[in-house]
Amino acid sequence: MRFRDHFVALIEAGIPLDSPCGGQGTCLKCKVQLSGISQKFSELEREKISPEELSGGWHLACQVTVEESGEVCLPEMEVSRAKAGFGLLGEEIPLQPNVRRRHFELSRPTISDQRADWDRLVGYLETLEPHPVRAGLPLLQEISGRLREQSFTGEVVLVGDEVIALAREDVPLRETYLYLGWTDYRQGQYDSAVRAFQTAYALDPAQQDAFAGLGMTLAKMGRCPEAISHLEFALSRQPVWAEVQQALETCRKQ
Repeated sequence: MRFRDHFVALIEAGIPLDSPCGGQGTCLKCKVQLSGISQKFSELEREKISPEELSGGWHLACQVTVEESGEVCLPEMEVSRAKAGFGLLGEEIPLQPNVRRRHFELSRPTISDQRADWDRLVGYLETLEPHPVRAGLPLLQEISGRLREQSFTGEVVLVGDEVIALAREDVPLRETYLYLGWTDYRQGQYDSAVRAFQTAYALDPAQQDAFAGLGMTLAKMGRCPEAISHLEFALSRQPVWAEVQQALETCRKQ
């Protein structure tokens, strides 16, 4: 399996490390020990990690890119308290450790196999997941069309035991979180939207869409003093953005 870096791969696996810098290689909290993997040390790792740790195979997960199998040992941590940080705004971001992606490749319907598309997908996923999975009505209504568009292959996005989206494999993880954020925003699930947008930012601090979504969500929640700084930052990156501008003007009037 090929990873862009282990920091993102661990988040995809539902094991986010404590990373206040959001994977930028400055907080040094995403250390992992590699075994059986040929991996050169980056200049940043040689500068930041002690010689003893380097000789022991310790790396920064955000600096590691590998294309071979091996063992990865994690430091002792409380996964449920994993955090990343808004370096610009000084806020702590709780990541969503239960969000993960699972690859699927399904057989197509045949005369002898007339299972419903959802049953076909569930049958595959339950060979990978420890518990039964479920989905909400909006996804169930669109799943047949989406599976055929993707030729019955791709990835599902799960939150806990719920399949909440189908995704293409070439879509970066940050885009998945942005999708989750905007979906929750449109459905009025603002607490979930905030967490999704915050996690999208943690994966890509230059992502203005995450700031826009977070600002608009906070505005809907009546948290305008917090929303304003996010909306202003989004507009500094993309000045022509009518919805964001409207949300900012509304907040400034309150």
